[in-house]
Amino acid sequence: MIIRMKKHSSVEAAKLVARAFQSQGFDVHVKNGDGQLVIAVLGTGANHLAIGKLPGIAKVERNSKLFNSKFAEFREAWQFFRGK
Repeated sequence: MIIRMKKHSSVEAAKLVARAFQSQGFDVHVKNGDGQLVIAVLGTGANHLAIGKLPGIAKVERNSKLFNSKFAEFREAWQFFRGK
């Protein structure tokens, strides 16, 4: 699933979303571009997360062709948030 954060959403809000999914067993990858953070959530973790209660989310796309784009350069969440 692809989670698009609201334009100019804080990094703290993105960290909260990423950590919520990681704590449920998902792999999380982050892309930052054009002032918008995009979080890719991969795996078969728990499905009971209340996504609507997480701050800063603009849109959740359950089926996305984003990974087919030659411009989609995702990094592991920990790399992104450490500034690597």
